[in-house]
Amino acid sequence: MEELAEDFARRGLLQGLSVRPVLAEDGTETGTFEIPAGGQRFHAVSLLVKQKRLNKTLPIHCIVRDAGSAILAEDDSLAENMQRVALHPLDQFCAFVALREKSQGHEEIAAAFFVTPQIVKQRLKLASVAPALLGVYATDDITLEQLMAFTVNPDHERQV
Repeated sequence: MEELAEDFARRGLLQGLSVRPVLAEDGTETGTFEIPAGGQRFHAVSLLVKQKRLNKTLPIHCIVRDAGSAILAEDDSLAENMQRVALHPLDQFCAFVALREKSQGHEEIAAAFFVTPQIVKQRLKLASVAPALLGVYATDDITLEQLMAFTVNPDHERQV
């Protein structure tokens, strides 16, 4: 949670919360909301407010779902988590290269993504493998360990 809060403090909330009005027993809205999707983001923002690093009146983007929707709040929560696609490691390698090309150093990249500078250096080295081999890795036809073996020799022609 602390890492997520630090990221929000640095760059702001990138994705809003999905909220629904809480209904009283008679079906009227109570004026409060539940958060079926985005609970971790809400807790990270709450941590920043508690630490007095974020003003508690700062507006947070929310998608307000209809309280009477046939789609249950639990469905929203499950869908958000199931639809999340994990980033392929190659995407991280390429993002680090793009940041380095924009004059960010290993330490800056590491701090921004909560990894060590050594990991950044390793990822950048992996990204320097021959593009043809990176393509094979992107389709999961070779493993990360196999890709790592190609970093021993920087000659792309020889790697291929």
